[in-house]
Amino acid sequence: MNHKIGISFVAAALVAAPTFAQSAGEATVVAGSSGSGTIAITIDSLFGTESQADTVDVEVSGNAAFEFIGSAEPFDSCEMNDLNLALTNGSLSYCFFDIPIFGCTSLDLDFSNFTLNLLDPVSSDIDASGMAEFVDVEFIMSFDYDIQSTLFNINDNYTSTPKEPSVATFSFRIDTTKGLLFIDEMNMSTVEGAISEEDLPVGVDSVLTSTDVALGAVTMDGTYDPPEPADCAGDFNNDGIVDGGDFGGLLSAWGACSGCPEDLDGNGSVDGGDVGLFLSLWGPCSP
Repeated sequence: MNHKIGISFVAAALVAAPTFAQSAGEATVVAGSSGSGTIAITIDSLFGTESQADTVDVEVSGNAAFEFIGSAEPFDSCEMNDLNLALTNGSLSYCFFDIPIFGCTSLDLDFSNFTLNLLDPVSSDIDASGMAEFVDVEFIMSFDYDIQSTLFNINDNYTSTPKEPSVATFSFRIDTTKGLLFIDEMNMSTVEGAISEEDLPVGVDSVLTSTDVALGAVTMDGTYDPPEPADCAGDFNNDGIVDGGDFGGLLSAWGACSGCPEDLDGNGSVDGGDVGLFLSLWGPCSP
């Protein structure tokens, strides 16, 4: 290739910095989606410090809203503007401080009205496999709980706040095809918490919680607004950029071609004149 032409390719790509359009999308958790919740409890008391965990299966419902960034699929980034998830009620049982002869101290935890609600919009790149990872997402986690044990009994509600939000990393795979949106392979990192000290009885110094919500079996589907095809001379395959794929289209149309888009100079034939014009258009299309 002529070095001057090669340099012009690079220059065109660098100077044509695009401002990509946004495509709005909404998704809802598919009915019947399920997950599991594992809550580890660590009690520090006059009997010592011990951690126990139990897991319960739950059904999941909810919705999400997105803005996909890019002028054509597959999108390379997105903004999650809303995420609301709700878990069905569950019960867990624990056995702490197993003392010979006396046995262990049982603790039963019932939770209800468990919800996760995104606090502020977050953004993520979307990799070649469709995976997006939203790091350090701030959200409001809320649930009612009833703890019954021989150490203490508590019936209360836990709700994080905008000043002290719950924080976790969310990731999932996003498939966007012709206006249809599908999400799976959802994952959420561990969320730490604690029961307020003022609710604890004498002899119990702290009760810490560690919550893992397994969402791998949860799927969401919905729709989005497909981007309008770019009105861009030379972008014959409408992918938002003039590149080698379009050059192949130009070559395949070589010769007499009245009215076809590859005839850039409009002389009724795809020839060397069109190649020169094509090269001058190389790079991302303007919005």
